[in-house]
Amino acid sequence: MSPEANANAKQPLDPRAVIDQVRGKMRQLADEFAAGEINRDQFYKIYAHYQAQINLATGLLDQMNQPTPKALESGETIAIRRQFTALARAAVVYYHATGEILEVIGELDLPISEIIGACADLAARVQQFGSAETVTRQVGQSWLLFTPGAHSTAVMLFSAEPVMGQIAIVQNMHRDFEVANEAALVSGQTRAVQLVYPFLSFVRRSVGKKNE
Repeated sequence: MSPEANANAKQPLDPRAVIDQVRGKMRQLADEFAAGEINRDQFYKIYAHYQAQINLATGLLDQMNQPTPKALESGETIAIRRQFTALARAAVVYYHATGEILEVIGELDLPISEIIGACADLAARVQQFGSAETVTRQVGQSWLLFTPGAHSTAVMLFSAEPVMGQIAIVQNMHRDFEVANEAALVSGQTRAVQLVYPFLSFVRRSVGKKNE
């Protein structure tokens, strides 16, 4: 092995590069489901595997961005970080064409009325302007993240205010949802087909951490 190759082999992986690479694989997976090349079980298992890699790389990136190495932080500081880390408790998918909720994943302990009105407003903005911005809103002690797309709005219920990295993860998952299920969303046959929900593993992982 040449000195250059040996040096490259010893260089640690850049978490940002890992995230970009895995995101590409997730987009490809959504395309494969849309084309009928894989079934729902395959999609969920592979997507969950990719999501775990994203979570690991995101955690490494967060540690790199901390001014003090995590191992040297006091127990009190670590406890505060854990206490105020936003956990995804539930995901809701609102369908623009009909104004209906397609799916509720997780523990939604808020009235659905807290969600429907905001989703309808975002759907109207998408229809008028072609797109709408992601919105966060505090409801009591919880936070709602509204991520509008071309055909639907994904709503994520968090236990605390989500950070930018978490918002980006949800935005990417919603893009994958719309790509994977595009034919059904465009045709309106959402009840006659089995959709896939990329948010599933994200919510389940957060609920599992809450119960640890």
